Formats: sequence, C-alpha cells, structure tokens
Amino acid sequence: MSGVSSVSSIRRVILTFCTFCIIAMALPLAACNLGGSAVGSVNAPPTATPTGPHIAHVFPFSGGYIEHEVLGGNGNIWFVLDGATSQVEEMTPTGQIVTPQQPKGLYGQLATGPNGSVWAYYSDEAKASDSADETIGFVVFTSDGQNKLFPLDTKNGGFDIEAGLILGPDGNMWFSGVGAGASMLGRITPSGSVTFVRAFTPSNTTQDIGQNVGSQMTVGPNNTIWFASDATPGYGYYALSGGSAIFDPPNNTVVEGMVASSTGAIWTNEVSALDITISSIQRVTSSGALTPFTTSNEPKHIQILQLLPGGQGDIWFVYELDGPQGAAHGVGFFTPDGVFTTYPLINFNSLDMAVFGADKNLWVADNLDQLMVVYDPQ
Repeated sequence: MSGVSSVSSIRRVILTFCTFCIIAMALPLAACNLGGSAVGSVNAPPTATPTGPHIAHVFPFSGGYIEHEVLGGNGNIWFVLDGATSQVEEMTPTGQIVTPQQPKGLYGQLATGPNGSVWAYYSDEAKASDSADETIGFVVFTSDGQNKLFPLDTKNGGFDIEAGLILGPDGNMWFSGVGAGASMLGRITPSGSVTFVRAFTPSNTTQDIGQNVGSQMTVGPNNTIWFASDATPGYGYYALSGGSAIFDPPNNTVVEGMVASSTGAIWTNEVSALDITISSIQRVTSSGALTPFTTSNEPKHIQILQLLPGGQGDIWFVYELDGPQGAAHGVGFFTPDGVFTTYPLINFNSLDMAVFGADKNLWVADNLDQLMVVYDPQ
C-alpha cells in the first residue's frame, strides 16, 4: 500500500508542476491579447457597455399601480401608489422603495415644489363619505423628511385631488379645481397662504373657466400658466400679470396632454372625443390657436399617452400602437421640425406614464406587470 501511495504522491507533484508551467506560459500571451498586463482580467473579460438607447434597469414594485410620477429634490422618483390604500412612495436610483411619513388619506396629483419639496393633492379618506367634513388640501414633503398639511377652504369652491398642480414661475404652487361657480385657479405660497384667482374669457366677461381647468398644467412663456382638461374640450392660460383666455379645440376633440418644451413652445396631445385611440400632436400658437403638427414619419394608429419635455426642443412621449399583431408599447420623441422616432419596448404590456430622472433616463411605469422600466435614451 505504501508503494501505491508514493506513486500517487509523485503523480500529484508532477501534475501540479505542469499546471504551473502552463499558467506561467499563458499569462504573458493573455496580457498581450488583452492589450494590458492585468492578470485579473484573464478569467474575467470586460463586459461591453451598451451604446445607443437601451433599457438600463428594470425594478419591481408591488401593492398597487403607479400614478403621477415626479422627480424629487432628493433624486428619487416620487409617485402615488394606488392600491388597497393610497400613499406617496419613492423609488431610489437603485430601485429601493421608500415610504415617507404621511397622513392617511387619498393622494392625487404630485408636483415638485420649491427648495426640493414634493407637493401632493390630498383628501382625508376618513371623512370622504361626508363632503361637508372632508379635509382637502396639500401635503408637502420637505427635503428634511418632514411633512405638513395645508388645507383648502372648500367654501371657495369644489376641488379634486386629480386636478392640476404645478410650480409657477413666481415660486408659488398653482392649482386648479372643479365645480361651477367657484374660483377655479389658485396659488399657494410655500408657507401655505392661498389666493384664488378668477380667469375670464377674451371678451372680459365674468364667465369662469369652470370645468375647463383640468389635470394638465404647464408653465408657458411670459410668465403664463397654461391648462387643459381631459374631461371637457377646453384649454387656456392665465398670465401672472392678470390677463387670461380660454379656447375650444375644434372637431369634437379633447386636449389631453399639454407641455412646454425647453424652448418655451406649448405642445398638446389632441384626442378625438369619438375614438380615444386617435391622437394628434398640435402646437399652440401665441394667440391660442392649435396648429396641426406636420410630421414626416408619424406611425399610424399611434396613441400618445403622455408628453414630456426633452432637450433641444424635443418632446418625448409614451405611446401605444395598435397594429395587425396587436398592441405595442414604447417610448419615443419628435423634433420641432417634425421627425418622429419610436423605441418599442417589447415584453412590457402596459406602459402608462414616465418621468425623466436625475440620471437623465426615462423612468416608465408598467402597471400591469408591476415593473419600473428605466430607459437610457443616450
């Protein structure tokens, strides 16, 4: 037995020595082939970095569906998660979910406010069954992790948590409401002081904007607040100097989306009231007229779901496309001179809304699959 053991030991020594020689001979060659001398890269070749537009990350979420995405001052993506409960949540750049402290209730429109804050339209869910006792207003999430509630006096009119909310050029938050006979547009200072304004028709009559003020609001040129409703066919603006105007879109259409580009141009997504799958990009002139946007290659049967301002005057969007193979989903953009570019995102079944993150990527919510798709447009 001892002879066999000795032979085995000798074989192990020879095998170890030969293996060492082979590795020693291979290392210089490998270093030459890799264009460097890093030994660690022999068994771990570098991974190629994707170039051009591509999906950078896919992060899961659960507990409901995402509404009203905004980029917070802390670099996280803030949104309302609407499920068994309604609450405001954050997603970090690495996909972690954070739930900030907040009062229980129903949350609607979100907007980024001054000093890194995030504002949310809010209704007291516990009192929602009795509108006379309902608390409605805004919950402000401050940059230091605190929150505070600014209630609205509902005697001034009716309000809806899905109505418009935006940071104005004057540093105040501007909001809209619904309900006939009420002051439908208002502003609230960072300290909670509320002022209601009444917007009039071009003929300067006492007609309210009424329900023409809706969930779409954007800041336009010359210190104006533009608004549109996805419930009634109306849109218009209010100037901080006091002037205002409201308009009716033509041909039984509804202005569903409204956004200002980086150059100050106002763009809308005009949707047919008879067929919501038919949408048309329009540009709003300084006089308020809708100008059809002539494009060289806009896909047929495309439904624009959301408009987002990009760089150099481009407008990005989330879309659904009905074709012979069924519905397709994706993102894209169009240039001011009318060129459409679309990026289909296969394997995602319901792309609903998006926002640009601090990383310059597009964070797109897929509510059906409960996924946040991070798309790098570079």
